[in-house]
Amino acid sequence: MLKRKGLIAAALCGVMLLTACSGGGESESINDTGISVPVSSGDESVISSDESSQSTSEDQSSMSEDPLSSSGDPSGSSEDPASTPQSSDPITSDPEVTSSKAALIYCVDDRKTIFSENADDPIAIASITKVLTACVALNNMDPETVITVGTEQNLVKPGSSICFIAKGQRLKLKDLISGMMIASGNDAAYTVAVAVARARDPQKTLTDEQAVDEFADMMNSFAKQLGMNHSHFVNPEGWDDPRQYTTASDLLLLAEYALTVPEIRENAATYQKKVVYVSGENAVWTNSNKLLDSESRFYNKNAVGLKTGTTNQAGCCLLAAFEREGKTYISVVAGCESDNERYELTKELFDMC
Repeated sequence: MLKRKGLIAAALCGVMLLTACSGGGESESINDTGISVPVSSGDESVISSDESSQSTSEDQSSMSEDPLSSSGDPSGSSEDPASTPQSSDPITSDPEVTSSKAALIYCVDDRKTIFSENADDPIAIASITKVLTACVALNNMDPETVITVGTEQNLVKPGSSICFIAKGQRLKLKDLISGMMIASGNDAAYTVAVAVARARDPQKTLTDEQAVDEFADMMNSFAKQLGMNHSHFVNPEGWDDPRQYTTASDLLLLAEYALTVPEIRENAATYQKKVVYVSGENAVWTNSNKLLDSESRFYNKNAVGLKTGTTNQAGCCLLAAFEREGKTYISVVAGCESDNERYELTKELFDMC
């Protein structure tokens, strides 16, 4: 189990911030967000994504949980790449993902790393992966594009966090992005991945699996263009896989870019949203990010996102962004033992600013 050692306080005393931890088993992972059955309210499906409510019983063998236009150049938003905390040499083979904690906080406007520990260690980030999925999708497809949910839903693993879309329903890409970013829907992530990959080369006949593989190639290409040289992705939703990893430093580059994408920034900062599908259905999606919940003790009026993530390998992770006195701050915490710990650590990081 993960062991919290009074992370920031210890670090300020010259003690290592992050301690080793053991995962929950290679074959297990837990949801990024809780799975709630839609509650009927007239014609409205109310979908909650309360991360703390989801089950982690041992008999569950596998659970998981952009401003570029379609012609933009994903060169990244860093004015001075050398100032961001990252290593210079790209990883050439899949590293062993560490089970240690990682943390950093960075001021975008000052181009200054305020605190960083284990920022270059390979880590799993679970559903935070969906931030990259959204960036790639919006860089390749107009957000108003209408997509029909199809057989790719068969790829969604049992126990996944979902936004309850169903085969045959039709939604705009921008609404599927909402389903990914707010409700952390793995179902939305697969529909987006397959649709974008097929639209990229309509002359190809791709199976659902082939389309996901091609989208993963697009994710890796985009990540490299952002300077994420120590990352690799094989799926769009963040399911634990030894071939899928990143670092806190790379995640910072992704977050800085994502905050420039209107559709992502808006959803990342939204606690609850009602969406009406093109095919007529509607739903209400609720964000698991307690920084955005005014009734949570972790609520922070300065928070503007970004994404939670939880699996056995990743632990509890949080990619957060704050705005205060005209400045933007990005924080990363990964490998936390509990839902509460990730928010407590994030608060301690933000309090250092």
